[in-house]
Amino acid sequence: MSNEFGSNIEGEAASAILPGVKMAPAVIDTPPPPRPETKRVDNRPRVRIVLEENDAIPPTGQFFGYQGVGTLLKPGIEADVSPTIIDILNNAVESVPVVDNVTKQVVGFKPRLRFPYRVISVTGNRQAA
Repeated sequence: MSNEFGSNIEGEAASAILPGVKMAPAVIDTPPPPRPETKRVDNRPRVRIVLEENDAIPPTGQFFGYQGVGTLLKPGIEADVSPTIIDILNNAVESVPVVDNVTKQVVGFKPRLRFPYRVISVTGNRQAA
């Protein structure tokens, strides 16, 4: 019956206590291989922006991603982003109601940026034209 169960005893002590039970070899911890250096995929100039405070953005920040490259933007903190992220921010549009001041009824809708931002500067490689 003892052959059916494993043991937490290793080495010679295991063979003395449980004869005939073969113990699995100990797991050797090896460090993971070094990660290759990450290279910047997009060589276009970066844009430094500040994402404005917004109720739709969680306190931990808002994640944006495109083709496997992710960016976490926190409101009020400057960040260098690729022009692709700027395109994503510009295309994230929501409709907000337009209310008549007299009747207090919705008379229509207008588009508004879901994640408003400010451009601080453009950095990176600028090619002479």
